[in-house]
Amino acid sequence: MPRKTNVMDLSEIIIAENVDEILRRSALRLEQERIHVRELHNDGHQSRAAEAALTSSVASFDRLKAYRARLHQMERLGLHAVVSRTRQKEKAQ
Repeated sequence: MPRKTNVMDLSEIIIAENVDEILRRSALRLEQERIHVRELHNDGHQSRAAEAALTSSVASFDRLKAYRARLHQMERLGLHAVVSRTRQKEKAQ
């Protein structure tokens, strides 16, 4: 049975980097949507539709940020595990 570790493997690191890029682009897109909603402020139906789309986008963005926070926690735990093993090896020598 393979031994589990807290250290992120390469595929997890790549996923984290991709999520960071998606978050960056999504933040820009959300700002554009906010501008669009403000421009349609007095346009009744289109305004409500734009606000609903923005609300949905913000909710998705928040879920993605929460996922990235969990990945960040895994990265920190992985780094902690590597440092701990290195210190243990140094003490053993």
